[in-house]
Amino acid sequence: MPEIPELEAIRGYCNEQIAGRTIASCEARIPFVFRTPAQVLRETLPGDRFGEVLRHGKFLLFPLASDRVLAINPMLTGRFQYVDPKTKLRAKCCLVLGIEGGRSFRYSDDRVMGKIYLVGIDHLSSIPNWSNNGPDLLDPALTEDQWLLRTKKYRGQVKSMLTNAEFVQGIGNAYSD
Repeated sequence: MPEIPELEAIRGYCNEQIAGRTIASCEARIPFVFRTPAQVLRETLPGDRFGEVLRHGKFLLFPLASDRVLAINPMLTGRFQYVDPKTKLRAKCCLVLGIEGGRSFRYSDDRVMGKIYLVGIDHLSSIPNWSNNGPDLLDPALTEDQWLLRTKKYRGQVKSMLTNAEFVQGIGNAYSD
């Protein structure tokens, strides 16, 4: 499951490869993962340009020049590829974005558990639980004092608290162990 270290590595790689590039084409292959109609993605993403890729909790955020954000939560088995378009598609390839310059950015998900949203930059709160969740683990405002204050309302096992996104976002099962 991608958690903060993996997502930060993917974010850094995407910033090196796709930030500032234009989306040439969009193929929404498995609509089940899309929380925005696949037709909207296919019709409005081509011609848009990526900004600096961000991460919030377990979401990768791909800001676009159109003041929208492609927000992807890869959940348990979501994987990203930046490959030659002739590279064979994975069996559960959900999204294929043709990128200017001839490369292909892909999201695949073997269990089809991930979620993809396309929202206005000021409408991230429309993503379910976005506003209810706690701070990102790497948020500088999450000081030691804030951390201790937040722990006071939780009882039970420490692991349950750490993996609860309402407490803090970004820690999953693997790193909570």
